Amino acid sequence: MSSPTRPLPSLLAWSAPARLASAILCLVPLWAAVGWALGWWGDTP
Repeated sequence: MSSPTRPLPSLLAWSAPARLASAILCLVPLWAAVGWALGWWGDTP
């Protein structure tokens, strides 16, 4: 069980998915709020 410790490649490899995940996590509530504000969820008065 020899796990190679590569700080830079692991950080670089984790940076892109982390950015993507954070962007998605930020955009999902944003789109949900926009959709709710526009009445996309069938809750229009």
